[in-house]
Amino acid sequence: MNKTIQYLVDIILVVLISIIGVTGVFIFPGFLHLFGFNLNDLPKIYIFEFHHWIGVALIAPVVLHVFFHRKLLWKQLQQVSKKTTRTPIPAKILIRHGSNLLLLLLFSIMFTTGIMKFPGFSAVLHLDPRALPISTISLVHDWTGIATLLLSILHLGAFLKK
Repeated sequence: MNKTIQYLVDIILVVLISIIGVTGVFIFPGFLHLFGFNLNDLPKIYIFEFHHWIGVALIAPVVLHVFFHRKLLWKQLQQVSKKTTRTPIPAKILIRHGSNLLLLLLFSIMFTTGIMKFPGFSAVLHLDPRALPISTISLVHDWTGIATLLLSILHLGAFLKK
């Protein structure tokens, strides 16, 4: 696979995740109040829409990133899931492999809940929006978003060291 394309996808990922992280912090309930900001002073509707659409745009580079590293992810999954090995897996490798797999799981949950709370989602599926537990979906989305952002930073740091 062309390393230039992989590098370009990774740069796009860093930029989009940074934007998602910043806008997510702005719209996270109560977070700005800790720093003395009032969300009502910000153009909320634009921040929400920007966050939603950047989130949708994020799926393509994430899918490409996972595709480029699918063999490594598969190998890591096999190593982490082995119940019996002749030699124990070193803690450093177990942490790296486990964090990669956890990042994939967290992103999947964050993306799924983000789509569920995306404006118009229920109308497309002909669902009554009152039937969806939006507050629970939002809570799961917000906290998996924070965990995904933090783990993404650690993931980037671990692979920049290589």
